[in-house]
Amino acid sequence: MDSLTQTLLGAAIGEAGFRGRLGGKAVWFGAACALAPDLDMVIGVAGEWAALVHHRGVTHSLIVLAALAPLAGWLGWRWTGRSPPERRGTWLQWTHLALWALLTHPVLDLFTSYGTHMLAPFSWRRFAIDGVAIVDLFYSLPLAAAAVLAWLAARGRVSAAFSRRFAAGALAATTAYLVLGLGMSRRAEALASVQLDREGFAAEEVRAMPTMFNIALWRVVARDGAGRIRAGAVSVIAPRWIDFREFALSDDPLVTKALASERGGLFRWFAQGMLSASVERRDASGVVVELADRRYGFLTAPDFTPFSALAEFDAAGELVEVRLARRLRDIAPGAELAAMWRLAWGGASEPETPAVPEALTGARGGLASF
Repeated sequence: MDSLTQTLLGAAIGEAGFRGRLGGKAVWFGAACALAPDLDMVIGVAGEWAALVHHRGVTHSLIVLAALAPLAGWLGWRWTGRSPPERRGTWLQWTHLALWALLTHPVLDLFTSYGTHMLAPFSWRRFAIDGVAIVDLFYSLPLAAAAVLAWLAARGRVSAAFSRRFAAGALAATTAYLVLGLGMSRRAEALASVQLDREGFAAEEVRAMPTMFNIALWRVVARDGAGRIRAGAVSVIAPRWIDFREFALSDDPLVTKALASERGGLFRWFAQGMLSASVERRDASGVVVELADRRYGFLTAPDFTPFSALAEFDAAGELVEVRLARRLRDIAPGAELAAMWRLAWGGASEPETPAVPEALTGARGGLASF
């Protein structure tokens, strides 16, 4: 998730489980350890492709972080060298805090859809279980409240015992929210599978990914054996017939050539197979092939994805370069949020969207009663 939420999670761990033995510095130390894995974002100075490949890499590995926890614990213990003995704690206690704060970072990222290298360097498989959006205030706000109470407790404005109990409750509530999100994701997948089966789309993989800020509305992406992608959105609160868009994996020779290139292969790996590819432009100067990650999209611009790459070929069909696209689409946040709200509660994403045809009433009822 976002780095601020990760920091708040580490602070809540320090407050709930360790402040009573290690003092107020446990909160700051937990926050710092929880933030540390995201320092891999500095890899961006090596180029956009390096960031695409290595973000959430070795710094998010359970193996690497567990190995680093004793060193982090020693640093925390040394940091408290002048503290009273009853507040300094032991190296083992600081290591215990570091372990929890470090490991919960990739575990939380696991619940998003981006992909996390949890077993690096022994495996470069990217794990994602699609339980919560990268930014979700319903998850973050309880942790923020716990951090505020910890700050007030340090100044004697609220009871320290109450602050610790609240932080423990916030951790329990946010963990339950993650589990609920995972259940809602599987329900969205099941709802979509019902419709896909009825439409004769033989999906080999179906994934439901959370839309921003909530676990009520899900973006469903399905892929068949031919590489065709269907993408749409479904509410788990008030399901309705899904307006799927279909995207193809073109069999154009230049598309095949683009995907066979090193960077084309990297982008396909990044998209975790949910990739469409097509010839975007063909003229006397050459050809441009677009590779698009269909895991992400917008209700108000269903053909647009924020993650895409462009493979440029010259007039002779030779690959010139593959670069990440930096084209920004004018997405109106207000209109997008309004469309999400309508669809989440059972309406159409656009007010002018026609009603579900009578021929599909039975299928729609099947979705609603699933």
